[in-house]
Amino acid sequence: MRTNPHLPPPVIATFFAVLAAAITCSSLNWPNFALAAAPLPADGELEDAPAPFVPKKTETEAERNQRQALTYYGAGMMYEQQGNRAEALKHYQRALRYDPNSAAVLRQIVEVAWALERHQEAIRYALKAAEVGPANPELLERLAAFLADDDKLTQAVELYEKAAAIKEGEQKSIGYVRLKLLIGQLYARLDDFPKAADAFAFVLEALKSPEDYGIRGRAKSALEGEKGRTYYLIAETLLRADRTELAAEAVERAFKVSADDAFNAFYEARLAEKRGEAKIALEKLAGYFDAESGEAGVDAYELLKRLLKAEKRDKELTDQLRKLAKADPKNVPLKYFLARELTTAGEFAEAKPLYDDLVRRSATTEAYEGLLETAGKTDDAEKQLYVLTEVVAKTNSLDAIEKPIARLVADKRRVTALIAAGRKAAGKGEPEDGRPVAFAVGQLALEAKEFETAGEFFELALLHDPKNAPAVYLTWGLGLLGDDQHSGAVKVFRRAVAENVTPDNPAFHTYLALALEFDGQTEEALNVAKGAAKLGDGGLRYESRIPWILYHAKRYQAAADAYHELIQKFDADHKSDDDRQLLREARLALSNIYVMLKDVAKAEQPLEEILDEFPDDVGAMNDLGYLWADAGKNLGRALEMVQKAVAAEPDNRAYRDSLGWVYFKLGRFAEAVAELELATKPDAKSADAADAKDTDSKDDAEPDAVILEHLGDAYLGLGRTDEALKAWRRAEASLAKEDDPEKLAAVRKKIAEAQIKTKSKS
Repeated sequence: MRTNPHLPPPVIATFFAVLAAAITCSSLNWPNFALAAAPLPADGELEDAPAPFVPKKTETEAERNQRQALTYYGAGMMYEQQGNRAEALKHYQRALRYDPNSAAVLRQIVEVAWALERHQEAIRYALKAAEVGPANPELLERLAAFLADDDKLTQAVELYEKAAAIKEGEQKSIGYVRLKLLIGQLYARLDDFPKAADAFAFVLEALKSPEDYGIRGRAKSALEGEKGRTYYLIAETLLRADRTELAAEAVERAFKVSADDAFNAFYEARLAEKRGEAKIALEKLAGYFDAESGEAGVDAYELLKRLLKAEKRDKELTDQLRKLAKADPKNVPLKYFLARELTTAGEFAEAKPLYDDLVRRSATTEAYEGLLETAGKTDDAEKQLYVLTEVVAKTNSLDAIEKPIARLVADKRRVTALIAAGRKAAGKGEPEDGRPVAFAVGQLALEAKEFETAGEFFELALLHDPKNAPAVYLTWGLGLLGDDQHSGAVKVFRRAVAENVTPDNPAFHTYLALALEFDGQTEEALNVAKGAAKLGDGGLRYESRIPWILYHAKRYQAAADAYHELIQKFDADHKSDDDRQLLREARLALSNIYVMLKDVAKAEQPLEEILDEFPDDVGAMNDLGYLWADAGKNLGRALEMVQKAVAAEPDNRAYRDSLGWVYFKLGRFAEAVAELELATKPDAKSADAADAKDTDSKDDAEPDAVILEHLGDAYLGLGRTDEALKAWRRAEASLAKEDDPEKLAAVRKKIAEAQIKTKSKS
């Protein structure tokens, strides 16, 4: 009997017990087979060869999937019983791939992954489990809290909602009230106010009768929040959901707890606005302004703007804001709002000093952007330079003001003026005045693609502030690399390595290796990358550059070997989510390399492994679905995966092509043509980008030759030979520009055969 390579050494009694348990708790069933076997003779010797196994009927793909799922599930349970959770998890994950709606398998995956402290993995599957059936509510809450801390709010609230549904019978408990409060807070952060309001309405009702829910003492105070902030949050949410009367109850309770007259006046104004009582609202809002409170932030001034508009007094807004600012000069939210209104009105000269003061008093991205824009509108290059140096002094980068910088560099006149101001300021000497003028202007010049000027200022930055050399070299080199100035980037990174600006840190060695490879110097790139890996104590991030260089250099077999070795070396370590993403990328690359090597069987395995760990990875779904379709196997599962990929990214041509190709393999030619026509339809964004460049780059807007070939095949399947020939000829023209004689010959053969058939019919 042939043994299953996926199973551990079997203990027969345990094996059958496990399978029996699997059948009981899973959605799977055994396929219906009839076993044909000849009886043994009395002497125990076989007279004839055993009869072959013959099923009663041909096994369908669905039945095969059930059988495979059961096999993997049973193996997973056996590994878990042996204490080998890591191997158990692999088998449970693979079982789910064959039966994606099995609640039993999902529960096992989530619990084992969490026990292994593979939290992100557990969360991915918990989200799937929440869609399928009941789960452990306490575990769901722990996972949801983990997601919320990671700012993945949509996924977190989904799990909290599932936990609440399971605990619906415990509504009269403080635990359930806390859960609804968390749900409401998350929906509010997601700006889904109707759902937040539903959750908060329950919390408000519970806090009106706290004893009925076991809420008392410190627990009650914690739920109400400091100074009744929970009530104000509930009130704001209910107002945004247009549940005004319930919001009024929340405001009333908030005031009883906080006794904050100013904030209460603001919410009384909000309530009056909702009731259509603009005049009363303005009177209430005046009480808030008289208290010179900043509690409501810019919302108070947004409210003033709406109320004046409702009263047809829009023109009074700016004057009222000026008066308020004069009476309350330290009110930061008021200054932001006034500066914004003045800028919108084109009053740049008046807005500029407000932004200037905000940058000095309470700098935010908005303040820097506002000052940069108003200074530009008033031709104040020195003030613009001041903004650039302030941002770079705090962050070593201009990334924080990326959008206004993009607008600035589009104006060559202002760039020239800024560079001139920079030369003048940098000549005064740095870093005595503490302003990184040279570094800031160097980055601006780099953004404007004035590489020689950028080099001039970066050299000054290195001279003025040698301690900041790592940041200067990094910004300079990566900027050049990003603009395809490969040889320039090599020189910059080589200097950084030679000067040893980051002792014991291989970062610059890695960047040098990448720049060398892009510059066509593969051997040196490999040597430098190996040195970086050695310096980095064999860390994954550094070692992963070696196979990438081989891949980029099209040394496919060597790259495949290197990637395989890399995965084997680091795959057992699940401590770093970043490293897991790097391994995912390595597997995607490895799969593609095996396709290049025409070893499709090996190309499938890395994709299978990605989908075990990242079950909703649409890129891997698409690639694996396409490979299966190309091989004419697992077409049902291939269709499901590729459909998910297309649903996630409907404008992705490659995904549309895969879906069309699966339909073609299933003999569903009309559906194949529909998808492949979409895949070959010119993309407006690509065409516009091509028009902005040179003529040759317009080829980027053309569909891939493989997609065109598939479209021709699908047309032929429908008997539309003329259209098939047109598609194949387009594919032929595209392939003629590439170095792939095998594909070109295959397309030409199809064209020739179709032409012969057309002539014979005529």
